Amino acid sequence: MLSNRILNEVLVHTMQRVIPKKAQLANMISETLSMEKETVYRRLRGATMFTLGEVAALSRKFNFSLDEILIGIEQNASVTNMMLKPFYTEKKKGTEKNANTTIAFVEDFVKDRDTQFGMALGSIPFPVIMPYKHISDYYKYKYKLHEKELSRPVYFRDVKQQLPEWKRENMMDTYNLFREISHTIYIWDKKIIPVIVNDILYFKSLGLMDKEDIEELKSELFSLMDGMEETASIGIFNSTGNKCDIYISDEDIDSTYAYLWSENRCTSLLITHYMYLLVSYNNKSKCKEIKDWVNSMKFNSTLISGTGGKERILFFKQQREVIGTL
Repeated sequence: MLSNRILNEVLVHTMQRVIPKKAQLANMISETLSMEKETVYRRLRGATMFTLGEVAALSRKFNFSLDEILIGIEQNASVTNMMLKPFYTEKKKGTEKNANTTIAFVEDFVKDRDTQFGMALGSIPFPVIMPYKHISDYYKYKYKLHEKELSRPVYFRDVKQQLPEWKRENMMDTYNLFREISHTIYIWDKKIIPVIVNDILYFKSLGLMDKEDIEELKSELFSLMDGMEETASIGIFNSTGNKCDIYISDEDIDSTYAYLWSENRCTSLLITHYMYLLVSYNNKSKCKEIKDWVNSMKFNSTLISGTGGKERILFFKQQREVIGTL
């Protein structure tokens, strides 16, 4: 049985595919349901659920089938935090076990021959940020801001804490495992760094981040860029020799699409909420749809790994200049 929260998340994602711009989507829902904007945004972020009557009205407006959603999700998909929640949420019963399950899940793909991992995304890819404590803290902070209704401001320092040894080990094991995959494809939105920098400056303006926080984030962002530029310059992960193609998209990427694909198994992810709330498809045909979608974006993107030296140098120069504004 699907929970109301899962149905709500799937409904929101379905509408986002029709109207990808959040502001436009909110406007259309507001007009369709004669609902205040703030109430709409509460529905979109899952603070409150859409009612059955509202869902029916939206299905007529956006021309999607309720039966198709219910049957398709039951058979082919689940909304899960599998890949990330064990690493970023507070410690709860079973969390360590779940993190180990995540590692075992990726290991199965690594064991297969010719596994491919692809992502088209507008945020720093989660397999990249795991060694960077302060950047990881930043995403955990973003998660906390949208986790529940907040009665008081949440300061960045509130989420900064020493990770338990098992969490550090699991994160590094996962980080290293992704580099064991035969072929990785990243298609990055060209605004990937400006987005995170603008958010940091915004939180700073509200007094939610202090100078030390920002200096730590700035240092790690520079370090991350150095590592990714090294990978891009040779087109492989230095530690494993496995292929890594990095593309820069010429179009905006509003949602993140990801897939793991091998001869024996597949999974695909639609990442719709700060890289934590995921719609996960394990059905072969659904996986192929997302795999094909990610790879189709290459035609509107520039390859900067192993080739395209001028474009690569310019891209990383521009990202460092943006980081330097912190």
